[in-house]
Amino acid sequence: MDNFIITKNTWKRFVEEGIVDTSRLSKRIIESWYRSKKNNVNPYLEKVAHILSNEDLLKKREENNRLLQLASPYINSLDGFLKGTGTILILTDSEGYVLKGHGEDKTIQFATDFNIINGVQWNEKMSGTSAIATALEINEPIHVTGVEHFSEAFHNWTCSAAPIKNNQGKLVGVLAISTIRKQLDLKLLSLAVSTAYAIELQWKLHQENEMLELLKVFYNKIENNREQSIVICDRDDYFVTASSSIMDMIKDEIKEYKTQISKLEKIGLKEKKRIPIHMNGKLYGYEIYVCLKQENENKGKTLENNESVFKFAGEGGRSEKFRNVINNLKRASKTDITVYIHGESGTGKEIAAKTIHLNSNRKNKPFIVLNCGSIPEHLLESELFGYEEGAFTGARKKGHKGKFEQADGGTIFLDEIGDMPLSMQVALLRVLQEKEVVPIGGTHARVVDVRIITATNKRLEMLVEEGKFRRDLFYRLNVFNINLPSLRERKDDIPSLVNHFIKTKDWNVKFSDHIMDYLANYHWPGNIRELFNVLEKMKVLADDGEPQLHQFSPYFLQGNLLDHSISLKYNKNKEKDKMIIALAQAEGNVTKAAEFISMPISTFYRKLIKYKISR
Repeated sequence: MDNFIITKNTWKRFVEEGIVDTSRLSKRIIESWYRSKKNNVNPYLEKVAHILSNEDLLKKREENNRLLQLASPYINSLDGFLKGTGTILILTDSEGYVLKGHGEDKTIQFATDFNIINGVQWNEKMSGTSAIATALEINEPIHVTGVEHFSEAFHNWTCSAAPIKNNQGKLVGVLAISTIRKQLDLKLLSLAVSTAYAIELQWKLHQENEMLELLKVFYNKIENNREQSIVICDRDDYFVTASSSIMDMIKDEIKEYKTQISKLEKIGLKEKKRIPIHMNGKLYGYEIYVCLKQENENKGKTLENNESVFKFAGEGGRSEKFRNVINNLKRASKTDITVYIHGESGTGKEIAAKTIHLNSNRKNKPFIVLNCGSIPEHLLESELFGYEEGAFTGARKKGHKGKFEQADGGTIFLDEIGDMPLSMQVALLRVLQEKEVVPIGGTHARVVDVRIITATNKRLEMLVEEGKFRRDLFYRLNVFNINLPSLRERKDDIPSLVNHFIKTKDWNVKFSDHIMDYLANYHWPGNIRELFNVLEKMKVLADDGEPQLHQFSPYFLQGNLLDHSISLKYNKNKEKDKMIIALAQAEGNVTKAAEFISMPISTFYRKLIKYKISR
């Protein structure tokens, strides 16, 4: 009883004064209380207010028919297991509307007094902290008991809730188990989580069976008309498959079964006609006829004027230097010209080469990559030209095709060409001149049709002058030169690159202006690769929260502090930033951090609170 009084006092002090005892509540409950207060939820709420009409409830149930169908057997089974325990089972949709409630008459009647009935909506904005509302908000299981509820009306309840997700990880509903507060011995959370997981497995099986049926429909359709541009999606608009001409266009953009069809618009396709696919009286999905957007809307535009036609294999930007690179990549992709790409490590040389290939008339043929600096000299010849059976001890029984033969009809990208040994440079020159290769141990030349793109972070001209690279080979390779700027030369593109990382990693976060200033002002010796490595580390350290400055590596913070191009806005926070950097260098040790910047320890502690610096 004493613990209840203390907890009740904790709740009362928070709702009246905004002060919370963090030692008595979990982080998730505290965060939810603050959200509830921010949303001006009435802590003395007597019952949940928003309830659907019978007509609207029927519509909600129809919209969530699959969820109800798959969850009902598990809810009925669990209901039988919990009989006599005074619990109720609640199933909501993804917006918190109660679709179905099960329980003993006495408990149901008690719940009805608080509007805990079918059609009521639970969310933190209206009712504050509760298991259902908070599970919806944080998208993870949670247990809420007694006065952990923000609204006093529910202080006699204990509730556990677990989200239910579909194959793509999207929230489709919540399963909750509620009871009167006395029965704390029930393992409610474990039951809720395990039952929700069982429903998810059933959902996965059901969705995969439906997908197989859709694939059957698709292949029957293609058999009758191979020229049509068709996309098949399921009833939730998730991509299933497409005709080969469309798959060639979107294979690098769409993750099968995890991408919604709305993304087609962003990659240059337009929906012309949509036909529902029904089987046994049920909607399974849609057959969508598509066309290129430029065919439908921009027939008079050229490649130079229509960005949707040209596909860049990485993430772009808006800087003038990057636009110049794109223009050169476009020019190179229109021809079969030999291309030499120069740029520092981490600037995206392979992405540039792949972009040329994907936009060329060789795009449906192989794109083969070989790093000349990573393979020992004695193995490089066999990697490039292959070998015949029995060519040397340990050779494969049927021989091996080299990279040039593997790339026949397509493109070969020779990265770090400056590291190629002189002996191999002679052999490469012969391939460029004769357009044929002779495998090790072979006697007959094999004709190859290959476009060659090379790259290096070194200056080939200097290597030629030093006698480390053949002059004749240099002139053969350096036909069309593309220079990739370093990231410090195109800092206007950093926001685009950060957003690209956030999007591809499904990271639901927005960077503060202060952190973006840091990213923009760092000199990035490792270029885009270093930027993505820094962001990857920040994502891990941030968990689900907002990234903080102290999560950067010390060398990154030091580099920023020494950079004279840092804005005046940044300098206003110089003392705070020095403290953050010192903490990072000291790995959170306050005493060491204070010593680093010659600040008294008492002052350091006081300013930690003043600047709200976490450690």
